[in-house]
Amino acid sequence: MSRFAIPAIFSLLLASLACAQDASSAPPKPLPQATDSSNSSGNTLALPGGTAIVAKLTTGIETSQCKQGDLVNAQVTHDVKDGSRTVIKKGALINGKISKVETAPEPGGLYGLWIVFGRVSLRAGEPDSLPMDIQAIAPPESGGTDNLNGVDTGALMAGHRSANEGTVDVLTAKSRGAIALPDIDIAFQTLNGVHLSLLVSKKGNFRLSKGSQIVFRVATP
Repeated sequence: MSRFAIPAIFSLLLASLACAQDASSAPPKPLPQATDSSNSSGNTLALPGGTAIVAKLTTGIETSQCKQGDLVNAQVTHDVKDGSRTVIKKGALINGKISKVETAPEPGGLYGLWIVFGRVSLRAGEPDSLPMDIQAIAPPESGGTDNLNGVDTGALMAGHRSANEGTVDVLTAKSRGAIALPDIDIAFQTLNGVHLSLLVSKKGNFRLSKGSQIVFRVATP
């Protein structure tokens, strides 16, 4: 499923995780209130909307243990430039916070996770504000089946993971969606001015280990 199929994903999640259906068959329901993780006392970074930021998770994610308010951090792995000017240097930290965890009451139902990424720590002191969405996510570059919860490598997306070598390709600024994670979909939504990224699994609990690759896109105002 495309990460841009927002209505379909949110309809599934908010309809008490019933069977998949066309989102156009029913009007979308309101999303839960988001918790903004941005810091209004910091500066706002100036980057064009849509700019990609390649990073890796420095904290793992496991939906069975996540709760609202938990921090989710990532480290930038490549300099981010605006023209010839370097705005974010490799090694900067991206700070996020879990806004909501949605677990299905029925066995095998959908699990959903809302995360707000809104701060970048460039140096000591107050982090700078920068609203972001998740553009792509994948296991660590050298990840094995443990990062995929034992998923059969034969079912993985061709060209992203080698079933023979058991390795995952490096994500780039052009990467899109959940790669080598066939049970996870990505979407994003703006609610009350807050940019939310949603990770949803059709097969219950999921885990993303520390070091998982992640690409952010600067949110468009």
